[in-house]
Amino acid sequence: MGAIEAGSALGAREWWGRAACAGVDVGLFFRDAQASRVQALAICVVCPVIEECRTVGMSEVHGIWGGLLPHERARVDAERRAVRRRWSSEVSTRDASLSALDDAVRAAALSESVVAQAVATARAAGHSWEVVGRAFGLSRQAAHKRWASSTRVDGGRDSG
Repeated sequence: MGAIEAGSALGAREWWGRAACAGVDVGLFFRDAQASRVQALAICVVCPVIEECRTVGMSEVHGIWGGLLPHERARVDAERRAVRRRWSSEVSTRDASLSALDDAVRAAALSESVVAQAVATARAAGHSWEVVGRAFGLSRQAAHKRWASSTRVDGGRDSG
């Protein structure tokens, strides 16, 4: 799906008007250049409808959707399929519930990894801890405490 079709398809969705990228050339989310990716991800990380976008984009093979690149969406989708397979085949035993718990822990860790990457991208693009915190409903201090150790900028020193 090209950038124009993507914009048209998404334009019909109610949440699209609340997206941080509303009014932005959607081609930015489909370019291969690193600079374009950084710009696009910086928009995604502060978007109030990132989850809706991510859900819609999970089946897309091109572009950035919900702050995820195609290979990241594929990894998340594979993890979800693995969890579903385990739950459906083992749900009747106690061991299955422990397996499901293990799967949930792995999925949560993957999700946290994706979030940390998005925070690092936003910080690298120059967004403050206040902006990052606001995206997650947190204070500047809470966001800094949660992600500063994994998102160093300025040569290892974390500022802002």
